Amino acid sequence: MLRIGLIGCGAVTERSYLPALLAMSQRVHIEAAVDRNLSRAELISKSCGSKAFGEISDAVSHIDAAIVALPHSLHAPASIQLLAAGKHVLVEKPMAINSAECGNMIAASQRSGARLCVGQMRRFCPAVVAAKRLLSGGAIGKIVRWTMLEGGIYDWPVASDFFFRRETAGGGVLLDTGAHSLDMLLWFFGGVKEFTYRDDACGGIEADCEIQMTMLDGSEGYVELSRTRRLPGILEVEGTEGQLLLHYYANWCVLKVPPFAGKLPLVVTGDYSPFAANIVSAMFNLQLADWLDSIEQGGRPFVPGEEGRRVVDFIESCYARRQPLQKPWNAVKREVAI
Repeated sequence: MLRIGLIGCGAVTERSYLPALLAMSQRVHIEAAVDRNLSRAELISKSCGSKAFGEISDAVSHIDAAIVALPHSLHAPASIQLLAAGKHVLVEKPMAINSAECGNMIAASQRSGARLCVGQMRRFCPAVVAAKRLLSGGAIGKIVRWTMLEGGIYDWPVASDFFFRRETAGGGVLLDTGAHSLDMLLWFFGGVKEFTYRDDACGGIEADCEIQMTMLDGSEGYVELSRTRRLPGILEVEGTEGQLLLHYYANWCVLKVPPFAGKLPLVVTGDYSPFAANIVSAMFNLQLADWLDSIEQGGRPFVPGEEGRRVVDFIESCYARRQPLQKPWNAVKREVAI
């Protein structure tokens, strides 16, 4: 049985990773809960019967593999320390806060042979997988254009303030939510040829951003992400032979192909009922099962380090070419005296 360490005992560990691992008690046992806030580590340890530690170095000898769910700025150093010790790692998204850190993590995995997997759980949403197959199979012909809208008023029950400080978070909605959104888009449509990026950071972390993209396949897309407004969580794709609408929050997609008259659209709903009562739990269960399979069978995880790095590369490029985002609520007219 694989001995697991939980590195970082914040909200995502408590709400998602802990219950998912406890549901897999026939495959794993949680041996260590690690957090510099020892009270958080002790809280998690009491829930699963593990030992509580304040430092990774004290827990390494007790574990075979670890889930790294720390503030973004600590993903790379923690993962590298574990990989160097030969411990398999599943690191939360974003993989790291820049491309150089991602490269160092991948190199550490290659040197030790320990598996490195990135927590891009949206790839495990059944409806997302169905949409990927339909688009890759040419169900709507050549992709022409697409639009993604995703946002909500920020209400994640954080256990610390790291999300709101650039030095620990690395960025705002683009690096956080965008790590999922852009990973899915790059997985669906391939590389980016040209883009423009705008956000409202103004020296802090961004709450709203927009991206106009032209892909290497010639398709054009628009992305809008927000922490201040409710946006539906959809991807609309137009092709030369039809349309596809993916609602990844609700776990369904609709395929519309001509002739529309007199014919009902094909609705594809992902089936997650064997795994959990809701789609978020299902994705965590499927992601963990894939990681464990890669460790036990010696295969490649569905989202290895190289895939996690691709989205960080693009996000880093966006920040480097940032332009100010003008919205009605932040536009200021200046009066100039003559």
